[in-house]
Amino acid sequence: MINPLLLEVLNIQSESRNCIKMIDFVLEKCFEFGCTLIDYDSAGNVYAVKGESDTYPCIVAHMDTVHDIVPDAEYRVISDDEYAFAYNPIKRKMTGVGGDDKVGIYIALQMLRDLDYCKVAFFVDEEIGCVGSMQADMTFFTDVRFVLQCDRKGNSDFVYNIMGTKLYDENFFTAIAPIISLYGYEESTGGLTDVYQLAENGVGVAVANMSCGYYNPHSDEEMISLADVENCRRMVYQIMNECTDVYECKHQKAYYDTWWKDGGNGVAYKSKEPKVFHDGADWYDDKDWSNWEYSNGKYTYKKENKWTACWDCYGVFDKEDIDAHGLCPNCTEYHKEKIV
Repeated sequence: MINPLLLEVLNIQSESRNCIKMIDFVLEKCFEFGCTLIDYDSAGNVYAVKGESDTYPCIVAHMDTVHDIVPDAEYRVISDDEYAFAYNPIKRKMTGVGGDDKVGIYIALQMLRDLDYCKVAFFVDEEIGCVGSMQADMTFFTDVRFVLQCDRKGNSDFVYNIMGTKLYDENFFTAIAPIISLYGYEESTGGLTDVYQLAENGVGVAVANMSCGYYNPHSDEEMISLADVENCRRMVYQIMNECTDVYECKHQKAYYDTWWKDGGNGVAYKSKEPKVFHDGADWYDDKDWSNWEYSNGKYTYKKENKWTACWDCYGVFDKEDIDAHGLCPNCTEYHKEKIV
């Protein structure tokens, strides 16, 4: 059976640039769940604190969805013991339920209700480029231990890296590893979301995103697995309840997606300070620009230039492993019938 709070959240429609009903709902629940501080900023972001502590576990969610707001008569949440989705009884077809990121909102509100103390931030307009979290009041996060977000499809991804930025260090992984394993999660890379933006903003502590039980996001056929949602909720509660240290993390941006496609040397964009690069196999933290060669807006690392990139998969390999066609062994096998 669907949790009544989750059903309430799913019944609130919101879209990017129009989150007012969800903002009102979130504020109402923050008061109901005994928050000691509730604030909001000019962007529309909501910040809530429950209880008193020297440091706080923290979770964030975004209040917008990609789905257009439709008349109430055209939006009905349908659920049974296993799944939930939205249905348009007028057009007699599914319509997006907005599990991305209403599930995240539900889990964040559950943490406010269930924990003695925590911090929660609800951001606007993530779906159009993390607009809310880009303008976040970063002073809110000065006393947090870590920041979690439930904003990924599926039921098993625990995101440690987004677009080349490592979201947390070994100390946080050591703390969470037995917990995420218990709930069937494994580390994975992921896409843009608010915790990445907080890392870019310089939050200074471990952040992570994770699968939370919605499927087919950004489509009319979006649906939610109730069992997967509750599994994620229990995992988040255990992390927030048991991980009591401050897990500091210096987030560094690495650029590794700009390889020559002709089998030549791997290349990377010049990064912000500190200068960190990735060649597909090894990390380079080399501030001596005499070791880099500039060409066509890109930088090639010269000092240990023994590797090259496969033109097909863009993977980086020792030069002797690349064949005359510029292919790595895997791609050579794949294309063997096409190679003359």
